[in-house]
Amino acid sequence: MNNSIPTSVADTPQRIAGLYQRLTDAWVRAERDYDTWFAEDFDEGDADDWRSAGFTASEAAAWVGADATYGASSNSARITMASAWVVAGFSPEAASAWDDLLAHHDAAERPILAREWASSGFSLDTARAWIEREDVTTAVILENNGWKPWQRDMLDVLLGLPGTDDQQRLEHIACGFAPGNVLDYVRAGVDIREFGWWERLRRQGEDVDSLLSAMEGEREWSYDIAFRLDWILDSAAGSPTAPHLRRPSILGKPDPYAFHHEYHYAELSELPGPKLIETWRENGGVPVRWGIAEWSDGGCPEDYAYEPRFDWTDEQEQRVREALEASYGDEETSVVFGWPPEGSLWTEGHAWSSEAEGCGEHEEFRATCEACRPASAHEVEMAEWHWYVDVDLITHLEDEERDELMDHVHLLTSSIDPRCVEYSEVALR
Repeated sequence: MNNSIPTSVADTPQRIAGLYQRLTDAWVRAERDYDTWFAEDFDEGDADDWRSAGFTASEAAAWVGADATYGASSNSARITMASAWVVAGFSPEAASAWDDLLAHHDAAERPILAREWASSGFSLDTARAWIEREDVTTAVILENNGWKPWQRDMLDVLLGLPGTDDQQRLEHIACGFAPGNVLDYVRAGVDIREFGWWERLRRQGEDVDSLLSAMEGEREWSYDIAFRLDWILDSAAGSPTAPHLRRPSILGKPDPYAFHHEYHYAELSELPGPKLIETWRENGGVPVRWGIAEWSDGGCPEDYAYEPRFDWTDEQEQRVREALEASYGDEETSVVFGWPPEGSLWTEGHAWSSEAEGCGEHEEFRATCEACRPASAHEVEMAEWHWYVDVDLITHLEDEERDELMDHVHLLTSSIDPRCVEYSEVALR
């Protein structure tokens, strides 16, 4: 924090000049002259009121134009507000800035509150991080213990809002341990009385993070809390390997490797499906995400979708051969088929949810406000890839003649989250 007292009378030379210049006869006559006040757009009555309160014409004009007195209902009320800011030690410009930060408080309370924040070492910039949700005493404790606003928000969500016990909250903030460690412990469900023991394990070089992650894994987060934590983590900085920086598992991102396979031959029901080698993005490609609007303009998802790069094994080829021969072959008919299978995006699938919304008090979603509504959980309709092989059925007739019949056989269906389907900017087929 800044230990100086910023934006006060002492920092405003113009104000000092107005207050402490020599009271010469010429200066006194000028301030008594109504023409000086008329030049600042005051009438005689208003000039008398401002002058009686100790303001010069230029000072009065500055306060009339200041945002800090904008809400005054009368000239008398404006003088009262300006006087309060002057007594608190602020120039019109500084008062307006602090007034804006303290807009959630009653106008009459703002000068003294601004004085408390400034005298506690906060500048406008450092106060802005805390002033909306904290009193100055708690803000000092947060600053002195190294907390960042997003860490404070995460603690509040973990402890339970809006009914967070203020004493419990303060004990966690002021316990003396690093905020990141405190959040690790709270996420794992560690009692605050055991924090010291865990700190000792850290100093002894134990793998504390793995232990805490395992403990957190045994806890069940509600979707609401998980969404709020995930929202807060979007503003966090640091390595996601720290337990408190990991995304809640309930909100896990779709896994591009998590294909579900279903063969269309009973003989293959126990055969493991092919594994994805890598995504096109991992291979250096730059896939894009097309939407419904683009398809409605005449595009076709199948034509733009990158075929998954599967590892088709020799065992799968042999088992498919046996299944096809059992279905099509006999003593006179042999089966020849192409390998590996060719894929076709049969359905693109859909994933949708409502967006996070603010409340009557907040225009945009706030993770620490219970009235603000998180986005709904995604409802997913899986995308499907169909895999085909071309089959030639060769029937051997008398006199070395033969008859050939070709077929396009649907071998396998692979389902995947539609958010994992990768598309090209141009048609591939």
